[in-house]
This record gives sequence, C-alpha cells and structure tokens, in this order.
Amino acid sequence: PSDALSDSFLRTDIEFREQLKSCQLLRSKQRNFHPGCTAITALIVGNKLFVANAGDCRTILCRDGQAYALSK
Repeated sequence: PSDALSDSFLRTDIEFREQLKSCQLLRSKQRNFHPGCTAITALIVGNKLFVANAGDCRTILCRDGQAYALSK
C-alpha cells in the first residue's frame, strides 16, 4: 500500500506539471503566478495506517490527548 500511495502522488505531480505547461497564456499574463498545492492521504488496511503527504503539510495522529507526528 505504501508504494501505491507514493506512485499515485508521483503520477499526480507529473500530470499537474504537464497541465501547467499547457497554461502558457495564463502564466504570461500574471507576473507573480506561483501555483502550488498540498495533499495528505490516509489509507487504513486492516489494523495498519498508511499516510502520504506532499507539499508543505504534515500528518499528526491524536490519541488520548497525545499528538504523534506521522510525517517528517
């Protein structure tokens, strides 16, 4: 599952970059055009939790009032 999440994020990043290349007109009209995004995905398989994140975001699990960082 962790490889599937990683592959999905990589494919999505590639597609976003391709779409951005096709927006030349929009980019040429806006000087300060700096697109970006963040994403967090959680997948539960049985009793295991898999998380993936991209961009400037972090995943935190809260259990019994304690915070646990799940991403670096």
